[in-house]
Amino acid sequence: MLRDGVVEPTELEADPLFGPTSHQCRTQRLNLRPGDCLVQLTHGMVDHDVADLPAVIRNPAGLHSREVVRAMTKAVRHACRR
Repeated sequence: MLRDGVVEPTELEADPLFGPTSHQCRTQRLNLRPGDCLVQLTHGMVDHDVADLPAVIRNPAGLHSREVVRAMTKAVRHACRR
């Protein structure tokens, strides 16, 4: 989550957000404030720790959320080419 210019992981108490499950999913409430940016990533974006995704999230330059996702994907793809 991006809050006040700081990117930090959001600790989930509930079940994982994505993927198959054989049980009923639980929910969790998050306290979001105006200006907060919550980004949900799959493990494929963070497993290899190849890109500085917090920097991309921190510097959206007024981009629409769709464009932030494109910027993150581009950063990961670029880093994987090294």
